[in-house]
Parts: sequence; structure tokens; C-alpha cells
Amino acid sequence: MNENKVRRDAFQGISWTALTKILHQLFNFIFLVFLARILGPEEFGMLSMIIVFTGVADLIKDFGLSSAIIHRIDLKDTHLNTAFWFNIFVSIVLTFSYILFAPYIASFYNEPKLKQYIYAFSSIFIISSLNIVQNSLIIKNLNFKKLFLIDSTCVFLSGTIAVCLAYNAFGTWSLIIQIISFYFFNVILMWLSSNWKPKFQFSLNSLRELFNYSSGLFGYQMLNYFSRHIDQLLIGKYLTSANLGIYSRTYQLMLLPINTFNVIVTRVMFPILSREQNNLQRFAAIYLKSVKITSMIMFPISIAIYLFSEDIVYTVFGIKWIKMVPLLRIFFFIVCFNQ
Repeated sequence: MNENKVRRDAFQGISWTALTKILHQLFNFIFLVFLARILGPEEFGMLSMIIVFTGVADLIKDFGLSSAIIHRIDLKDTHLNTAFWFNIFVSIVLTFSYILFAPYIASFYNEPKLKQYIYAFSSIFIISSLNIVQNSLIIKNLNFKKLFLIDSTCVFLSGTIAVCLAYNAFGTWSLIIQIISFYFFNVILMWLSSNWKPKFQFSLNSLRELFNYSSGLFGYQMLNYFSRHIDQLLIGKYLTSANLGIYSRTYQLMLLPINTFNVIVTRVMFPILSREQNNLQRFAAIYLKSVKITSMIMFPISIAIYLFSEDIVYTVFGIKWIKMVPLLRIFFFIVCFNQ
């Protein structure tokens, strides 16, 4: 592939992805501030209890197929249709599984209210599975401008709904409906803007070809997920939902800058590196350069959060979240080791 074209694609992709992610996080942060001042740590802790379990299902639902679609060079319509219907089937199974196990999850945390929340939250599996292929094709084709418009609209609409509900004393429901409505709007806009529509076609051979790549990635994602969320599972089990709310919001705030930039680089680099998969020398050079840039930008930002942690928490979230400060300072060292 022409080197100038690779650089041009990378620059355009990073520009639109950066704009998408920055506005996405800006909207999310603004809505988080409103919600954190209306609600308390307990409501956010209840949401975190649910997400610890449903996050596993989200990985199972996709099984790495979206990444396999982006990675595969000789992609055929059979692969796309097979991936679409496979995701739908798995999502239906997961939805009913979580509805079935909701009472046991609520009992595990000793929080009876969780059962109703999980019933509603499990609908996300089916909703989000409806646009996995469309989303993968947009990224594969480096059409990040479209992704920017869709994501920004969904974040704004879902955040507005959540704030309105929180003001009307819906509590944890406002946070759950925010996530459900985001995926709902995302599916609608993806389908309206995508030229690809599914056909009633399924091939075990195509599924096997996609699994050849996705199975290894899926294993890594599962291991990584459990290593990053086992702490929240234990805090939710042995402490209170308020403690988990403080912990989860602190962790999210500390990792906000590095996750934002990592997503910007990863989302663009993955389809570009997929095109260079037969040129290992250029593959390695592009990858190492992206890692270096990420570290150089994120390290000073993390230091700033550490130094001004008390001012940030008190000014932005309010006095009821002041317990976040010592945790922010501890998490700073974790972020340093992750650079």
C-alpha cells in the first residue's frame, strides 16, 4: 500500500476519531457531572454491580467477530450475514439467561432491587447486536466522519433523557435508561445510514473462518475483563453499593484521559494495521510509534489529575463525592505502570 495514502488515511481517521471521542467524552462528562450532583454513590454503585456481570455477556455476544470483520481482507457478504445472525442468536440466549439468573445475582449482592434492574438492562444484548456488522464496516472503511455524527447524537440524546429522569427522582433507573437509549438510538442511526442490510444467509464455513481470528482475541478479552473487574465484584459483594459507586467513579475518572486517547489510536490503527498485516516491518513501526505518542501525551495529564484531585472532585462532583480523592491518588500509580 502506498505510504502516503496510509499516512493520509491515518491522519483523517485520527482527526475524525479524536473529534468523535473528545465530544463523546465531553458530553458524557457533562452529563455525569449533572447526574452525580443529582444522584449519589449508591445509585452509581447499583449500576456497577449490574455492569460487572453484563460486561461478560457483552464480550460473549460479539465473540470477537466485529474485530474479525475489520481484520479480514477477503471479506464476503456471506461472512457479514453469518456474523449478523450469529450475534442475534447469541444475544437472545444471553438475554433470557440473564433474566433467569437475575434473582441469583441480586441474592449474591444481597440487593433485591437489582433483579428488576437486570430484567431491563438485559435488553441491551439484543438491541446492541443489531448494528455490530454496520459499525464494523464503518470502521473498516475508515468512515469516521459518519461515526462521529452518529455517536455524538446518541450521547447527547441519551444523556439528556437520563438527566431529565434523574431530576424526576428515577434514581438508578435514569442511569440504566441512559445506556439502553444510547444503544437504541445508535441502532436506528446505523441502519438509516448504512448501505449494508442483512440477508437470510448463514454459513458454518464462513463462521469458522471468522472464528479462526476471533477466538484468540476473545480469549484475551475475557481474561483482560476479569482482571480489570474482579475488584468491583468483590467490593460490591462485601462492602456497600455506595462504596462501589465511589470506587467505580474514581477508577473511571482516573482512566478517562488514557482510555480516550487509546480508543482514538486503536480504532484508527486497527483497520490500518490490518491492511499492513503482510508487511511486518511497517506493521511494527506504526504500532510502536502509536504507543510512544500515547505515553507522551497521557503521562502529564495523569500527573495533573493527581496534583489537583481534591479541587477536581470538590468542584465538579460536590462534597458527597469527596471520598474519591485518596483513591484518585492511589490510582495515579496504577496508570503510571500502564503507560
